[in-house]
Amino acid sequence: MKKVPEYYDLLPGYSFNFLVSLDYINNRFPMHRHNFFEIYVVISGHGKEVINGKEYYLQRGSLTFLLPWHIHEIFADPEEPLRLIRCNFGMEVVMEDINSHGGMAEIVYKHVYSDPSIQLPPDIAEQVITIFEGLLEEFRGDKPWKEILIKAKIIEVLVYFNRFRNKGSNPELPEEYRIVENSDISNLLPYIHFHCNQDITLSDLAEKFHCSETKLNEYLYSHTGLSFTDYLNEVRIRLACALLSNPELKISEISKIVGYKSMKTFYRAFKSLKGFSPEEFRQYYFTEEGRKEPFPFPSPLMWKIIHYIQLHYSEDLTLSDVAKKFHYSESSLSELCKRQTGQSFIDMLHEIRVFHACSLLLSTDMSVTDIGFEVGFNSSETFFRVFKKLKGVSPEKYRQKAKIFTEKINTNKYNCLSQA
Repeated sequence: MKKVPEYYDLLPGYSFNFLVSLDYINNRFPMHRHNFFEIYVVISGHGKEVINGKEYYLQRGSLTFLLPWHIHEIFADPEEPLRLIRCNFGMEVVMEDINSHGGMAEIVYKHVYSDPSIQLPPDIAEQVITIFEGLLEEFRGDKPWKEILIKAKIIEVLVYFNRFRNKGSNPELPEEYRIVENSDISNLLPYIHFHCNQDITLSDLAEKFHCSETKLNEYLYSHTGLSFTDYLNEVRIRLACALLSNPELKISEISKIVGYKSMKTFYRAFKSLKGFSPEEFRQYYFTEEGRKEPFPFPSPLMWKIIHYIQLHYSEDLTLSDVAKKFHYSESSLSELCKRQTGQSFIDMLHEIRVFHACSLLLSTDMSVTDIGFEVGFNSSETFFRVFKKLKGVSPEKYRQKAKIFTEKINTNKYNCLSQA
């Protein structure tokens, strides 16, 4: 059985969408993915990183930029542990200049399928490390215009990253990647992000990228785990979360800004993804009444709770069990989950279980029923119902679609996508 990647979520919708930290890795950081962007530079030590199955050597001056669909893990040399400065930032930071073709969004997505890790030349490495040290100092401080300066430093690092990635500082990409990279469809994800606030449909995109709706959906599904509709909703709702921080904007205005024609559709999509209505989300995160204590990210306690659920999701885990573990009442823990994740405890548990179920569906031959029990559901009926609610298809259909796509990749049938 293949290893199952863990999932980490940097919650959207806060007024400050960055996290910068100095990290030490003595042995191994397990396989994982997350729904935010991550860029880091190695300060010292040696090791390797595996990103989507490809290995990259790590040493001082290694610069890695990870996108939300990258699955990765890090292995450090125990004799020379890795020390690195890491910066995470949410999609909202990119989406702020969605209509600008000279802003961060273009820098982030311009070479979306090139190698995500490079080794900088020694002189440039020292410059980039200095920028990261400034990032860390700025993040830890409380000076005016902090957010603007952090964003500027991130852009500076990304410019260096793209310049030297294009100079061939890494081995040539495998053939299967070059097929996709050289095709029109490689621009699909950036296009959706740039135009999510417009009336775009699957049919429009299929025509623009010269392929069938089925192939386009399969491509999107293989890179994000989501259908076109689900992915578009996720991008739009994340942007809406950021806009809710502006009290001057009415919710009806936000709905139109992010691309929804119907308020009813906006509310349904928002509540499905966040567990709140837009009004409740704004109340919880952006008013003094809703936030009894300020936090730009989940509190250390919430991170511990999420990590605990990740470790024990396959067990018969209940709100009562977790409340006792962390010495909370059930009502207090339930409120904490809602305030800091936008989800109830059971919805968060279901999302984690379904994520791991998806990995097992794609990486093993286990029966669908066995997978449901393996990830912690106590009945196949509940597993099927929750899975379809979160993924829009049954577990069998999910596996079938992925299998079809994999077979096409293996036979290089995607060559046709490069044809105009």
